[in-house]
Amino acid sequence: MADDFLQRGGRLIERVRSSSLSHAVGYLRLGSDTPIELNATTDETPVEIIDEGTTGLVERNRDYLIAVSE
Repeated sequence: MADDFLQRGGRLIERVRSSSLSHAVGYLRLGSDTPIELNATTDETPVEIIDEGTTGLVERNRDYLIAVSE
């Protein structure tokens, strides 16, 4: 019973992510010249880098969440 509840919740989260939180992005596979259009949810992960001194740098990495079915 609990597994069914978690599976239904996971499907609901994926429906919301794919319909409301994602947009079309172009993806180019290695060795191909033709881009593929996929739906992806984008986010940024800040990474703070501290030098040996007191200088700090914040780098932002772009993350893409793409469904396996895509």
